[in-house]
Amino acid sequence: MNYKIKEILPLQQGTSERGNWQSQEVIVEENMNVQYPNQLLLRFRGEKVSQLNGLKAGDVVEVMYASTVRAYNTKDGRKIYNTEINCWSVKKVEQVF
Repeated sequence: MNYKIKEILPLQQGTSERGNWQSQEVIVEENMNVQYPNQLLLRFRGEKVSQLNGLKAGDVVEVMYASTVRAYNTKDGRKIYNTEINCWSVKKVEQVF
């Protein structure tokens, strides 16, 4: 599926017990042909961050990712669900919407 890049967030870097790490997030629009398009927050980690070089807001891209749903219990016993979307491939496509 193709997505339109809305915003590329700043690169995050640091050092952990396992060494240096980097992560960068991108906000994309899922369906550009509807009145209220869905937006996704995509995360690129490690060497995958370099795939974002040269991309900018407004570009249409094809993205390959895996999503994970995690459940957390709140203090009052309710569950909160969080979806994490980790990307392994992104490429710019020449498509006009």
